[in-house]
Amino acid sequence: MANSKVILVVLDGLGYGAATQELGYLEGMVQAGKASKWKVKTSLPSNSRPLYETIHTGLPPIEHGVLTNDIVRLSHCEHLFSICRAHDRTTAAAAYSWMSELYNHVPYDPVEDREQDDESRNIQHGRFYQKDDYPDFELFADAELLIRRHHPDFMLIHPMGCDYKGHVYGGSSDQYHKQASRADQILSTYMPAWLEKGYEVLVTADHGMDEKGWHGGTLEVVQHVPLYHVSSSPIQNDQDVVDQCAIAPTVLKLMGLPIPDQMKVAALNA
Repeated sequence: MANSKVILVVLDGLGYGAATQELGYLEGMVQAGKASKWKVKTSLPSNSRPLYETIHTGLPPIEHGVLTNDIVRLSHCEHLFSICRAHDRTTAAAAYSWMSELYNHVPYDPVEDREQDDESRNIQHGRFYQKDDYPDFELFADAELLIRRHHPDFMLIHPMGCDYKGHVYGGSSDQYHKQASRADQILSTYMPAWLEKGYEVLVTADHGMDEKGWHGGTLEVVQHVPLYHVSSSPIQNDQDVVDQCAIAPTVLKLMGLPIPDQMKVAALNA
């Protein structure tokens, strides 16, 4: 698996329980031995921008310094995009605008930054959105275009549908669960082609959602999220609960890239 290309899918706001109930395609891949699954415990606070940075740096918010959604700045740490670029790997992202602000340019310009194709940037090829209700099927189509056009070594796909439905209707609502199912159906449309192209695919979430439509604290329903590894040779699951900080080093391990000293949590199956 070393030196593989990796697609990282972050289904914003999708908790472990809802994923287990509604992601029939991915759960079927696990049952067939074509994927592995872990329960991940997020860092704290369990809010979006802090955990985007945790996923990409392997550091908890207390260490990387992005402590609230209101801290708007570029990352101060080594992260997946910068490490890939330092080793001449091609990067791309179809993601929420906060990812652009963390890794490419701040503040986000809704005209200049929506479409980014610049070989000098950390995210060389980006398609970004600002509206939380931007449809997941549109976002995955944006991502697929980047994959077909640029063949990135590392690709981030970050839809907001589950988070949006969870905030509006609550994490136990029919709307939230149906949105999770829709995301799974979209993944089933694109995943076979990604695997055929030789990609290792990781699917996770930044945080979950409580029944009141909120997150940020320590409830299991907001701190427990899924992680799936879909591959011809999936990593074996030998841990009950893993630290969210393990995601970044795991991506680097799959890509055959060096893991920086700042990432203290070991890659999965290391």
